[in-house]
Amino acid sequence: MAVSRTEPMRTCVGCRLRQPMSGLLRLQVDSEGVLVPTLGVRAPGRSAWVCPTPKCVGRVQKNPKGLYRALRRKPAPKVVDLQGRLLAALWVQVWARVEHCRRSGLVVSGAQRLSEVEIVVLLVASDASLLTQTRLRAQVGQGVWVKTGVDRRALGALIGRGPRAALGFRDGRPVRLLLAILRQCIALS
Repeated sequence: MAVSRTEPMRTCVGCRLRQPMSGLLRLQVDSEGVLVPTLGVRAPGRSAWVCPTPKCVGRVQKNPKGLYRALRRKPAPKVVDLQGRLLAALWVQVWARVEHCRRSGLVVSGAQRLSEVEIVVLLVASDASLLTQTRLRAQVGQGVWVKTGVDRRALGALIGRGPRAALGFRDGRPVRLLLAILRQCIALS
C-alpha cells in the first residue's frame, strides 16, 4: 500500500494564512544581513514565508514585526522596497535557470525552430516588435508567455548567440523549475 505524502504547510507573515510551501516565497537573511528569497534551495537556518502577491508583500513592508518574529532577528537594513528587491532577486534566479536550461539543451530560438517545437515557456525581449509579439503569442498556445525587462541583444547573450526576440523552452525538469520562479515573478508584479 502506497503512502501519500502531503506537501508541508507554511504560514504567510503577511496575511497569516496557512498554504502549501510551493505557493509561497521563502525569505531568509543572508550573511550580509540582506533579506533574500531562497527559491528551490534547501538552505539551512530560520526563514519566513510570504505569499508572492503585492498585497502580502506590502503588508510585510508596512508592518515587518511578523517577519522579524519569524526570522528571530532584524535584517541589517530596514525593509525598504521589499517588492522591488524580491522581484530583482527572482529575476536573478530566472536568468540562472535560463543558463541551466541552455546547458540541458532545452532552449529554442529562431522563428523557424520556435514554430517546429512545442514550447512550454517563451521569454520575449522588451524591444521585440508588436508583429513579432503577436506571432509568438499565437505559436505558444498553452505555454507561458513572459515579456522580460531585457532587450534582444541581452536575451541572445544569455544563450551565447546574437540578438534574439524570444527564447522558447521545451519541457523538462529545469524548465519546470524556471516556470515555478516565473509564476512567482508574475504573481508579484
